[in-house]
Parts: sequence; C-alpha cells; structure tokens
Amino acid sequence: MSYYDKENVTTTPSKNPDKSINDSSPTPSKRTLRPISPNKQNNGGIGKLSFLQSDNIDDHFEYIHNSNEEIKQSLYDLESNTKQTSLDLGQLIDRSKNNNQNLNRVLESIAKYSEEVTTEGNATKFDVTRILEKLDALSSQDSSEELRLLRESIETNTKENQWTEISTLLKSIQEDNKKSSSRICEDLDKLSISLELQEPSASGTSPELSKEIDALKQTIENQSDVVKDLEKRLALQKSTDELERRHLDLQQKYDILCESYKEKYNQYSRLGEHFKALEQRARQFTDDLQFNDSQKYSNLQQLHSGRLDALAGSEGASLNMPKKRVVSMPLKEVKEESYNETEEF
Repeated sequence: MSYYDKENVTTTPSKNPDKSINDSSPTPSKRTLRPISPNKQNNGGIGKLSFLQSDNIDDHFEYIHNSNEEIKQSLYDLESNTKQTSLDLGQLIDRSKNNNQNLNRVLESIAKYSEEVTTEGNATKFDVTRILEKLDALSSQDSSEELRLLRESIETNTKENQWTEISTLLKSIQEDNKKSSSRICEDLDKLSISLELQEPSASGTSPELSKEIDALKQTIENQSDVVKDLEKRLALQKSTDELERRHLDLQQKYDILCESYKEKYNQYSRLGEHFKALEQRARQFTDDLQFNDSQKYSNLQQLHSGRLDALAGSEGASLNMPKKRVVSMPLKEVKEESYNETEEF
C-alpha cells in the first residue's frame, strides 16, 4: 500500500464493525465508540493535527484530492498554452523573416527603378537642351533676306498674268512673222526669176526696185531680231517662273518645318514638366516607403520583444510559484515533475 493510500484510510468508526474485533472485545461492556469531542480539554492531544479531531476527515481528503486534480489540470493547461505560444512565436518569427525578405526585394526594385528613371531623365534633359539650342539658333538668324525673297515672289506672282499675256502675244507675232517672211521670200524668189528672164541688154535693175528689196531685207532682219529677243525673254520668264515655283515649295516646306519644330518644342516642354513631376513622385514614394518600412519594422520589434518579455514573465511566474505542501502529494515528486515539464518545454 502506498503512502497515498495510507493517508486516505478512513479513521472513523464504521457502522458495521468487524466481527473479529467484536469477538476479541470484552463481551460484558458491548458499548459503541463515540467520536472525540473537539472541545474536550485533553492534554494528551497536544501535537496532533487539529482537523483529525473533527468528524469530516473524508471530506477533507476528498477536498485535497480535488485540489490535486485541479492543480494537475492547471499545469496541463499551462503546458499546452506554453506550447501554443511557442508555436505562435515561431510562426511570427517566420513571417517577420518573410516580410523582411519581401521588403528587401521591394527596396532593391525601387532602387533599380530610380536608377533607370534618373538615366532616362538625364538623357531627356540632354535632348531637350539640344533642341532648345537649335531653336534659339534658328530664331536668332536674320530673316531679312527671306522677307526680301518673299516680297519678290509676291511681286512676280502679281505679274504672272501679264507675262502670260505677253507670251501669247509673242506666239501670235511669231506666227505672223513666219507667214509674212514666207510670203516675202516667195515674192523675192519670183522677182529674182523674172529678172533673170529679162533681156541681157538691160542695163540692170532699177534703183527703186533695189531700194525696195533692201528695205524688205532690212525689215525681215529686224523682225527676226525682235522674234529672237522675244524668244529669249520668254525662256527667261519660264525659268523665272520655275524658280519662283520652287521657292514657294521651299517656303511651304520651311513653314511646315517651323510648325513641326514648335510642336516638338511644346512636346519636349510638356515632357520636361512630366519628368519633373515623376521625379518628385519617385522621391516622395521613396521617402514614404522608407518611413513606413522603418516604422513597421520598429513596431514588429516592439511586438516581438513584448511577446518575449510576456512569455519570459509567464514562465518565471510559473516556475517561481510558492510550493504548498499537500498531504496527498509529496513535495519531492511535485518538484521533479515540474522540473521535467520545464525541461521538455
């Protein structure tokens, strides 16, 4: 029989006493045992436990047994809570590691994107400065020569109708001159033939006829010179018209080019403003991200340290609890069991 069983043995007199005891007892008395009154003054009871003098020893032992079971259940609950807390702490540490890795990746990607934006912004600034320099150079050039050419082209355009009329008149004159010259040549041929057929005794042609012939020749030469002069003027007018047409085409192309340069300048100006806004947003995003990351990391460290301090305090409180001696449980066994549980944790 164990010590626990010895402790729980009832000491109250049973209602049905054992026959062997009754047989060994003296027969004349035949009286039952009465419980000792707790109020009885007995010097022989010094040093005994006070609750042994009462009549409810079984209730005391049952209360002690129930207290023992409650203590065991509390220890089991404490152990399960400790294990669950350790598991939660491990998961929290793993999550914090994953969060730190993700934050590092995000910071690296932000740094790379910032470098790319910086390089593209520098290239864009260089292109914008070059375009601005070219536009300034174009605007600083003297346009007086261009204005003079433009006025000349306008004047030539106003005189275009006159030149067309002159060209038509010249064509008609050329046709008339050809016809008249052909008729004169025919008449001269006929006259020369008739003179040759005349008598050889004739003293020669008359002076009037020779004068008329000379006048006709001079007229023909003058008309041919006039026709040549008009032809030269007409060719010069054609070349002038061609040059003016080319100049107008070049002027139109130049105007289109100026418009395109203005549009490009406006686009690059807007691009520069957009780049400045994007650079400002990138700086603001980097500052906000650094502030939020540092704040989140500090909050995580505070939570981690608080949970560790709480866990250490709970373990210290559980280990430093004052041990109360219970009759139904030896103190040595309780200490060994608590030490084993802490070692397993």
